[in-house]
Amino acid sequence: MNETLARLFWPDRDPLGERFEGSGPGGSGAITVVGVVADVKRRTLDEQTAPEAYLPHTQAFWNADLYLTVRTEADPAALGGALRRQVWEVDPTLPVTRVEPLTTRISGSIALPRVRTLVLVGLAVAAALIALVGIYGVLSFVVAEREREMAVRMALGAARERVLAQVLRRGLALAAAGVALGMASGAVATRALRSFLFGVEPLDGVTFAATALLLLAAAAAASWVPARRAAGVDPMRALRGP
Repeated sequence: MNETLARLFWPDRDPLGERFEGSGPGGSGAITVVGVVADVKRRTLDEQTAPEAYLPHTQAFWNADLYLTVRTEADPAALGGALRRQVWEVDPTLPVTRVEPLTTRISGSIALPRVRTLVLVGLAVAAALIALVGIYGVLSFVVAEREREMAVRMALGAARERVLAQVLRRGLALAAAGVALGMASGAVATRALRSFLFGVEPLDGVTFAATALLLLAAAAAASWVPARRAAGVDPMRALRGP
């Protein structure tokens, strides 16, 4: 039996050697537990594991499809004909309805989550690009509006590096505020996206930290061009005006 069924029947003791009644369309009888195996997700990664018992085919109480799993180092797709011939040598009346690589079955089970994830990733990338363009545009506007002020500062002795750092700080401040709001919103939204995640906790600290650092680095890159433009202002030309 699987772990779910073992916990259901005997949550406080070892189930090995225990007996329970099993029944199906073909009859019923006592079943002795000879082993416990890990739970298996049969169709999708987000399905709830059902209690299951595994019986030898000759002792089963119901008629079920038979599955043959073959491990090979050759191309699985090229073994369909050979597998069918081997089965028919044992019993020519057995229908072999489908032969497919395990990778195909796995790909089919995650097709919908993969599409949903790609859509979310595409929207996230688009949102990030819009934010970076916005930061670049805001800083470019600020630099253009305050060109004379920066020229006066440099004419009075302000270092170009200081002007550069000032514009970069402004861009990173905007990005930091956005990242903080985004992280807070993301912490709430991840509860609704739990079914999209496999092997990752919704509030994974490493993922949140890496995302924040990536966004701040991208914002710094978007701020660099306006900052360099501000630091490169010619005081005399700016003060003379157009």
